[in-house]
Parts: sequence; structure tokens; C-alpha cells
Amino acid sequence: MPSSVTIVPVVREREKKRDGTFPVRIRITFKRRQKVVSTNIAVERWQLTKSFEIKDPAVGEAVSSLVRDMRAAANAISPYELESLEVGDVAARIERALSGSEAAFRLDFPDFFERVAGEKTKNARTNYLCALHSLCSFVGAEHFDIAVVTSSLMRRYEAHLRAKHGNGARAVSLYTSAVAYVHRRAREEYNNEELGEVPIRNPFEYYRCPKQQAAKHRNVDADVVRAMLRLRGALSGRERLGVDLFLISFALMGMNTPDIYSCAKPVGGVLVYNRTKTRGRRADGAEMHVRIEPCARAILSEYADDDRAFSFHCRYSDYKNLGRAANVGLSAFSRRIGCGKIEVYSARHTWASVAFSAGIGKGTINDCLCHVDRDMRVTDIYIKKDWGILWSANAKVLSLFDWPR
Repeated sequence: MPSSVTIVPVVREREKKRDGTFPVRIRITFKRRQKVVSTNIAVERWQLTKSFEIKDPAVGEAVSSLVRDMRAAANAISPYELESLEVGDVAARIERALSGSEAAFRLDFPDFFERVAGEKTKNARTNYLCALHSLCSFVGAEHFDIAVVTSSLMRRYEAHLRAKHGNGARAVSLYTSAVAYVHRRAREEYNNEELGEVPIRNPFEYYRCPKQQAAKHRNVDADVVRAMLRLRGALSGRERLGVDLFLISFALMGMNTPDIYSCAKPVGGVLVYNRTKTRGRRADGAEMHVRIEPCARAILSEYADDDRAFSFHCRYSDYKNLGRAANVGLSAFSRRIGCGKIEVYSARHTWASVAFSAGIGKGTINDCLCHVDRDMRVTDIYIKKDWGILWSANAKVLSLFDWPR
């Protein structure tokens, strides 16, 4: 059963003013917590009983009328929304309703959320829709007004995510940040602070989304890569697929599975693609040029295709199925050689670790991996990327291994 809102007038003897009057306040009780709000009504001592109850009929009617209006405003809140609020939020909603501002602006936040998600790339859209589903489940409604999103709700939502997924889970920062981003988009679209038109308040002035925790290092030792190169010829099925996809990613500076799956055929020995994960967050569209090094051509040529760079699309309906099959094979390989967990994505971490150990600077490694660097975002607009530096770094990394010929 939804919690109820109790609204009663209170007059306190200790709050006597210098002019001898006592202010009439309204106490709102919700979820066993109280919020006392002021009114413009004051009474003299003769208008009160010995127990400080209002006995003057005129004042009593004025106060009763105010309480009735406040109760009506509280009753107008959807029970689903009400359960997501705290007593301070309820008081603010009542105040806006009585002042007339509550009816002036309403925005279905889930509908707006879905619209913003539709503007994103496929992977980002999936993350935003997962965040929306999570938030709606927490609020208990598929549609609710943007006013429901308050700082107190965000703090309780964060605690809910931590309890459900764990303190270090990516969902904690990912989902709260998605809500914050969509809320900011709504404020940008509907608020005009220059003219003083601010129908949407900013709860994120009082709440900060948790930062993403540093990911555990998922690289594997360089000797594992050497074992892959040495044993791959004796492998078959998914185990061979997993090892080869890992090596292809490693040979292409940590190229991700979605990009390997969809990449166009090389031109002049160079693969050109826009990295799926970051192309929507970089001014250059996350464009990458990767030269195929001679030492890796033998493995890459085994998967050559007439339409794309690689033939994986002929065997798997999408990159997700490809990645799942490859990771199953890598699990089998890890058991074979007795090492820890290996995933295709480990190739990217491993390339970065080997490059750093080989003396390649972090800036060059960052460019090779096509990360989003917030500190360099503006600078990247003005500097033309020298692909030769990246190719030399990759050649240096790959030269440390004995590739099949």
C-alpha cells in the first residue's frame, strides 16, 4: 500500500513573535518523516485554546481551507510517483501546485528519455534504454513527470543500483549518468535562464553522479599471446576462432569485435573505419586508419572476404554472436594452458600493456586505442593525426612476437 500524506496545522507556544502573535504553520508527515512549512497566517493568544488549538472561527476556516487545498494537491500526485518521493519532495510539489506553477509545465520524462536515446548510436541507445527501464522499474511507473526526478530520488536510485548490482558495477555510474544527461537535455530545450523561464529545476546541483570506477586490468601476459601463436595450428572449432579473433584484434591495435565484424575491405593495405564505441563522442567521428603489418597478413588472409575485410559476417548474424562464440573458445584455450580468464576484449588491454612496456608513450597509446580524451578534445580538432606514428608503434609491438608466415 502506498504511504499516505498527513497534513495538519500547528501553532507552537515557543514561536511567539515580538508583536505577541503566533505563526500558523502546516506540518506535512510522510513515510514517518515531517516537514513544517510556513504560512502567512498569524494568531493572537485569545484566538487559541489552552492547548494552542485554533478556536477563532474565521481563522479556523482560513486554515481549514488551506489544508484542504494542500490535501487536494497531495492527492493529485500519482501513487506510483508518491512512493518515489520523500517528504521534502511532497512539500515542494504541493507548494508548486498551490502557486499555479505545477500546472504550467509538465514533461513525460520517460517519453523524452526514449526520444534522446533514439538519437544515439546502436550501442549507446541500448545502454540508455536499459537505464530508462531501470529507472521506470525503480519509480514504479512507465510514465511520470520530470519533477519526480529530484536529488533525493537520485540518491535513493543510486543506493538501489548499488544494492542490486554491487558497489563497483558499471551500471551504477552508467545509469545515473544517463539520467543526468537526459535531464540536462530537457533543461536545455525547455528552460531559458536568460529570460528567467526555468520550468525545470536542476536536481543535479545537489546530487553528483558517481564516477566510473577504474576497470580491473584485463590484459593477459605476453607469453599467453606467444602460446596462442604457437598452438593455434593445432586448435579447431570455437577454440581456434577465439584465439584467431584475439590475434586479429591484437594485430590491429586492439580493434573491437563490432568493428572487425563490419569493417570495409582494406585499401592499399590500410583498414579505415570509425570506431563504433566512441564515434558519437569525438569531433573526428573516431576515424581510424590501421595499416596491416606484413607479419600479421598470414592470419588475416585466412579470413579474407569479397565484401568486407573479414568473413565473420558470413558465419554469424551479428558481432554479438561472434563475440560470444569467440569468448567460449577463449575459455577453452585458457583451460588448456592453465591461465586466468581471457576474452576478445583482453586483446585491447594486452596491446596497450605491451606497448607501454616497449617504451611507447601514453599519448600515442591513447591515439592507437581511439579513446575519448576530455582534456585533448579541443586540441584534436586542430591537429592533423599522423597515422605513421601509430603504425610505427603497432609495428614495434608486433615485432616482439613470432607470427606465422
